[in-house]
Amino acid sequence: NMTGPILDIGTGREALFARDVLEQRPELQIISTSIHLGSLVSPMRSWLSRHTERGQFVAADSIDLPFSDETFSTIVSLNAAPYYASYEEVPIFIKEAHRVLKMGGAALLGAAVCDSGERQLNQSDVSDLNIDVRVVDMPPSARFMYVPELTKMITIKK
Repeated sequence: NMTGPILDIGTGREALFARDVLEQRPELQIISTSIHLGSLVSPMRSWLSRHTERGQFVAADSIDLPFSDETFSTIVSLNAAPYYASYEEVPIFIKEAHRVLKMGGAALLGAAVCDSGERQLNQSDVSDLNIDVRVVDMPPSARFMYVPELTKMITIKK
């Protein structure tokens, strides 16, 4: 059960997550970040600009999030981070996500891969970060979004 505000990291061209959530739960506040914000004609920009009272967008890098500590109750990144991060950047990204999570908040990052999907992550890759981060089995209902080999996701709790 998600509570806001929600950070959607790497929302993508169509802002599908933000769109789906706001259609079901229009009272929630969602801030979406994406590299596609650089394009003035992106579908994400045009859709969110029509919903600015509920959805906001910010150009941001997942390893240097422009938000204060403990800003978000929920963080989601379904197809971006850490997918596009290098293996060396994964700990930085996880620490950044943890930093902007409110106490009691949670992050869901799927799938547990980096290096543009070339490298699967496991618990030993994140175990020395001194925060509650886990590589866990992805629910079968979420696997339709990914190639069959991707069966793990990352959760962060604070």
